[in-house]
Amino acid sequence: MGFNAVISKKSVNKSKKIAENFAQWLKQDEAHQVYYIVPDHIKFTAEMEMIRQVGELLSESSSRSYASTRLQVYSFKRLLWYLLRNEAITEKTSISKVGITMLLKSILEEHSDELMLFKNEARHKGFIEQLSKVMNEFQTGGIEVEDFSNFFEASNPTENEQRLKEFGIIYRYFTQALKEDFVHQEESYAQLCSVIATKDLSNTFIAIDEMVTLTKAEMEVIEALVGSGATVEFHATLTTYGVHTAKNEAGDSLFTSNRLLLERLSRWVNRGEVLARIIEWEESDSLFDDEFKEVEKFWLETNGGLPKVKRTSKEKLPLQKITFTKYTDEREEYQETFAQIKRMVQEGKVRYKDIQILGRNLEENHLFIESLLKQYDIPGFIDLSDSMEHHPIIQVLDALYNIWQYDWRYADIMSLLRNEYVLWHKDDETPLKDQLQAFRQQLDETETVILANGYEGYQWTNGKPWAYVEDSIDEDSKVEVTDKNTQILLKAQELRDELTSVLLPAFKKLEQAATTTEAVTVLYQLLTTLGLDQSVIYWRDVAAEEGDVETARRQEQVWSEFIRLLDEYIFIFGEKSFEWET
Repeated sequence: MGFNAVISKKSVNKSKKIAENFAQWLKQDEAHQVYYIVPDHIKFTAEMEMIRQVGELLSESSSRSYASTRLQVYSFKRLLWYLLRNEAITEKTSISKVGITMLLKSILEEHSDELMLFKNEARHKGFIEQLSKVMNEFQTGGIEVEDFSNFFEASNPTENEQRLKEFGIIYRYFTQALKEDFVHQEESYAQLCSVIATKDLSNTFIAIDEMVTLTKAEMEVIEALVGSGATVEFHATLTTYGVHTAKNEAGDSLFTSNRLLLERLSRWVNRGEVLARIIEWEESDSLFDDEFKEVEKFWLETNGGLPKVKRTSKEKLPLQKITFTKYTDEREEYQETFAQIKRMVQEGKVRYKDIQILGRNLEENHLFIESLLKQYDIPGFIDLSDSMEHHPIIQVLDALYNIWQYDWRYADIMSLLRNEYVLWHKDDETPLKDQLQAFRQQLDETETVILANGYEGYQWTNGKPWAYVEDSIDEDSKVEVTDKNTQILLKAQELRDELTSVLLPAFKKLEQAATTTEAVTVLYQLLTTLGLDQSVIYWRDVAAEEGDVETARRQEQVWSEFIRLLDEYIFIFGEKSFEWET
């Protein structure tokens, strides 16, 4: 019972030892249960692996059938959701990251008279994004509004003091808005701690693993778990030497962050009195090759994890399986890596699913990496957060705004139509791909007419007939060309009339809208009239038919997120005047 810090080198088979402890705990009593808490991004694989290992250890025990129900794998967020699933707080609306930036923009606009340095920053997207990060750091760090009281009271503040004062003002209104209208992380974790405090967890063994950082709220959850009688182990990659010796050496080491995290957590749980009991697991049943351990020893000795030991070349293990290669740049490094992976798979040495690549600057290099995956015909997934910024839905909104504000420019009109998320007609009889192809042909012909005559601006909206004449080669082909031109012109005018009949009334309603709620309602009706919602479904189905499950899933997610953002936008700016730029 209580809290223990468990440290080990990376080469130690830690998951096996944790599984053995879990199995032993479950065998002791049928009322016993275990929680394995890991970061969100590895929860699924950690769950599958831990259930497999514990199940094998309980294979000859009557407890085996209970392994999947008595062993639960959570992240802190999933633990929160599980324990609060029946609480009233889950009925409150959550707010997205984009919603937070909208909320901060609203605060800056409403309370600009209280600000001096940040008075005119509401229209600067980059500032609001940075401000959102600052507010998040205040929340996760457990900063209270009262912590700014000295700056609020300063009569003649310096520039830095004024900046902190204004951060405090914004933070006060920000936290107030969250508490009144939204469920937010800190409130949820506080509620979680209250729920945990009502439970008797003396039958529960908890291992927390692979955490490199902890917020104040997460440490409070750990404290609550210990306070409710649970046996809690916190695992970190570290050595006893690193805990007691490295901190006395000048400068940071590879293990400084883990040591500081361990000290901070143990003091928090023990209320600052003493450090937790530290247990170091020694090497056993390691899954790593001896050459890897040799490299690990080097890093430990040179980064404060082990005392430095002088060894002769004969005493050092020669590296034959591990190679170190220097490349001129990242592109060459990636290219050679993919080529090597391809060779290894073709030789039957590994499978693609056995390989993970840890790379620098994935966001900057993801397009190059995707091209290499295609070049070498390697199935792969790049683990990056999806962004809506370049999705066709956002491109539709940008094009509509530009058409409205800049009087029907050619480039904006074609940007909307070439997007292929609006206005092409669908019926139940014609295959969707044939329908799309027909629309593309009509669009190509329309663009030919537009370019031939320079049609844009008032020529799109005045309702007058268009003209189109294509030069004929000779008199014999003149009639044929004329008939063809007539058909092209009719299709072009048909597309023009359809587009203007939808957009012009909508633009007029947007200009007359008194509030954001009215304007967003008009905008949503416009998008559905243009067929945007149905186009999302179409492209989802196309991706699914082609076996691209990830793209199909993303289509649904983007549309759902877009609707959520509209709801948040109305909630925050509802009765205010509408500004498309927001």
